[in-house]
Amino acid sequence: MKKAVISLIIALTLGMGIVFAACETGQTQCSSDGKYIQLCFNGVWAPFFKECSSGCTTRTGVATCEEELQSGCCQHHWWSFMSGCYLTTGGCDQGFFDTYHQGNCYDVEACLRENLKQINVQIEQLAGSQYRVSVEYNKEVVIIVVGAGSKVQVATGPSGSKYVGVTPELAAGQYTITIYDGLTKIYSTALTSQGEQSTSQEFIYYVIQPGDTLSKIALYFQAQGGVFEPITVELLMAYNNLQNSVIIAGAKLKIPKIDVTREVSMLADSLNPSSINARQAPVFSQNYLMSNEEFLNYLSINANQIENYIVNKGYWWKDHTLPSGARLSDTIVNLAQAQRINPLLLLAKIQSENSALAQPLTEAQMVNLLGCKEDDPSWAGSENQLRCAAWDLRRLFEEGYIYEIIGKSIPAVTVSENKPAVTSFDVYPRNAATYALWHYTPWTWVYPPSAGGNIQFITVYRRYRGDLLG
Repeated sequence: MKKAVISLIIALTLGMGIVFAACETGQTQCSSDGKYIQLCFNGVWAPFFKECSSGCTTRTGVATCEEELQSGCCQHHWWSFMSGCYLTTGGCDQGFFDTYHQGNCYDVEACLRENLKQINVQIEQLAGSQYRVSVEYNKEVVIIVVGAGSKVQVATGPSGSKYVGVTPELAAGQYTITIYDGLTKIYSTALTSQGEQSTSQEFIYYVIQPGDTLSKIALYFQAQGGVFEPITVELLMAYNNLQNSVIIAGAKLKIPKIDVTREVSMLADSLNPSSINARQAPVFSQNYLMSNEEFLNYLSINANQIENYIVNKGYWWKDHTLPSGARLSDTIVNLAQAQRINPLLLLAKIQSENSALAQPLTEAQMVNLLGCKEDDPSWAGSENQLRCAAWDLRRLFEEGYIYEIIGKSIPAVTVSENKPAVTSFDVYPRNAATYALWHYTPWTWVYPPSAGGNIQFITVYRRYRGDLLG
């Protein structure tokens, strides 16, 4: 089966990071490869598409599938948009006998509804003129900010019982924040932005020198360590709204000054382990492998639970210890808790990387037990591999989480896919947990009924989680 990874972010940026409407709600266009119809909602080309079996055309003045023109009507089964507007708003879905109309097949405005609710919404000003919007709701919402001649859709992600998004920097002025459940407006409120405020604790300015490159600047600040250690070329581009790596001597760059290690530890320490354990286990979805809370739930299980599981399953480890004499179960939990990551991550990685939980391996085979830093001999050996995996998963999580802190999209990860020949595709992580897991294991493969990489990892993780937590 052919699989496609489709992601679309089209925005026009001006001044203080305000994103102006790139299109009008209801507009359609053909994708560049001519296979899909793309649809605009609230000023952005939304990542929801109709696939045209005979190709997309605009010869009638509106993006249309060839098969619809040939049959004389819009196909009734073709889309559901943001869980709110199903089928079409006229034409063939009403008895399937109406004459085709350009207007009634794609009239998204006709789907918009209003059903205001009493929901808990918190708006908190962050550094500069950015705002964090937290919405307590039972499913993901769409947040739209309109004002000062601009319209922006704010990306959201789950955080406990809330969905949280961070606006771009808002120039001084009046704004309206509207929250949608699908295409239904459920909440609206006014916001007055005072513009950028003093944020000396959050970033510093660097004046670009002749001969500087983003790579050179990133390496310079990494060498300073501390809050500057996470600085990368990608982070500098995102933080400064740069479309490419071209910089000009004399211009200023904002250098984020964020203690991401502290922020992640605070998030981990704020979690309720039993509440997270009661949630549904992660299901493989390539852009969202698991929640941040699941990843950081470092008190999810204890060493005795793991040890009893190993013994009851009759696994090889029940009669063996690590070279230091420590039990595998104790080492997993101690390392995970030290790094504030879920011990289940290490348990599942041992099995998914080398099938080393359920079957015996020699110490020579355990040299790369968890596939961590395989080209660095200082990390060789079972105990070093466990330490490496715990450290690297936490480090990669922080690398991704800093983008969530500053309210920017997390960079795509290029993933290898082993078929008869090796190909690759891009994954667009929706959160730091997904970013970390794909960077740790940047490959996958499927040979039915078997699968590898992160497909296999999530399968193993679900099984162990279910067995240990019920």
